[in-house]
Amino acid sequence: MSGTDFYTSDIHPFVHKKNTMSLRTIFLLLATLLYFVGAHWFYTQKVAGICCGDAAASAAVIQDDDKDEIIPLETDIDPASTLGPLTFNWLDSTAVTGDGFEDYKSEIANNLTEYNVLEITGHYFADEDESLGFARARQVKGLLTDMIPGNRILVNSKLIDDIEGMQENLFEAVEFNWIDKSINIEETTVVEFDEDRFMIFFPFNSNIKDTNKEVEDKLDVLAGNLVDSGRNITITGHTDSTGDSKFNYRLGLDRAFAIKKLLMSKGVNKEQIKINSKGESQPIGSNRTKEGEHKNRRVVIKILN
Repeated sequence: MSGTDFYTSDIHPFVHKKNTMSLRTIFLLLATLLYFVGAHWFYTQKVAGICCGDAAASAAVIQDDDKDEIIPLETDIDPASTLGPLTFNWLDSTAVTGDGFEDYKSEIANNLTEYNVLEITGHYFADEDESLGFARARQVKGLLTDMIPGNRILVNSKLIDDIEGMQENLFEAVEFNWIDKSINIEETTVVEFDEDRFMIFFPFNSNIKDTNKEVEDKLDVLAGNLVDSGRNITITGHTDSTGDSKFNYRLGLDRAFAIKKLLMSKGVNKEQIKINSKGESQPIGSNRTKEGEHKNRRVVIKILN
């Protein structure tokens, strides 16, 4: 074998083997890279999406032409969103009106009847002054007078418990209460002075549907006497001081007329009955107490010679 043959046959296999090893290494590296890329995709798209559903649900993805932008969703509720359209600030009587206030005002005004009055109570906190409650109520009264006459609105003040965040945030600070001042004979009582004069007391909340047996019996006797004797009577209506004086004059007159109608239904001639009203002008009790107010809500019947 020549020197040339020896070199060729000995070196050539070695070169071939070296080239074969290099290709295999490259293949293994590529396979390993593909494995890690695939594993990372599977984890982020499948595994993380399932086990971390809360985190995924807390973000929104906005598709763009070139990239995905992840924007966190708002999960906190703004306390102001739970308030109504009428609110106030700390140490301030100015009413803050929001969206829907006109509808809100209409809902309140829809409860107005011929005889009721609206009481607006302004709230104040321990670190505020009581006068601030009245001032808030008066502010709201001013906002309602285009739908409810001012003489049909009362204002009051009320101390309430502190509200969390009241010094930094808006809060609701008024309440509304409709007070019925119509006539109800069902709960009336009779006080007789003498045989020719007696009083009938009225409750604060009432209507004229039913009658109290004591009043009914007394009016039966009175009606019989008037029919037999032909004598005349005067019926004078009175009220407490709640509300406007003109309104109370009308209410006193209506109370007197209610008794007149009852007597007429029992046979008394309407010409025998004269009615009038003193409204709130002749109290017999203090209007600062419930008992006194009750005494002032009355009619006085006087039998004339």
